[in-house]
Amino acid sequence: DKLLPKATGPQEYRFNGFSHLIISGKGYLVPQKNHIQLFFRTYAPDGLIYLVGEDNDYFFCVQMQEGRVNLQVALGPREEDLVSIHTSKAYNDGKWHKLDAARYLSNCSLKVDGDTLRTVSSSSATEIPAVDMNFGGISSDVHSLRYKNINRITNKGFDGCIRQISIDRINVELSDSIESIGVAYKCQ
Repeated sequence: DKLLPKATGPQEYRFNGFSHLIISGKGYLVPQKNHIQLFFRTYAPDGLIYLVGEDNDYFFCVQMQEGRVNLQVALGPREEDLVSIHTSKAYNDGKWHKLDAARYLSNCSLKVDGDTLRTVSSSSATEIPAVDMNFGGISSDVHSLRYKNINRITNKGFDGCIRQISIDRINVELSDSIESIGVAYKCQ
């Protein structure tokens, strides 16, 4: 495990498609809601940007799929408990884009560069356990305590840059990670 040095300027991180970073959700997350804001840029069509959750039944995930941004929220084991919102436009153009993804109870929204999509889950469940936050991918080591048993999301890591991250309007220092594999500070 390699911990990132403390940031001295704007927080900007490069993920290479095989890297990932884990931050404790303590102090950031509550079970009833999820809210992440960040800027991203990529040329890659697919890749995991952000994930909170421990299993296939309860998670909050933002990922790239075929160039489009996708928010998936699972609030139970049934297929109808899974909410999926896709942007209609592709955002893998190498430019910086502002992402805002949120869930309050069963209400979900995804906003990219001002375009907003909303939906409501039909699930009676309204909580996702407040656990560790994964950025850029997840550990592929099944022996790791940080391994996630979630097969409803992409298994590809994010290949691009992320900056100015906030969770529930609290700025997140990625240098405060529990685990950081292959993540570089600064983005060229």
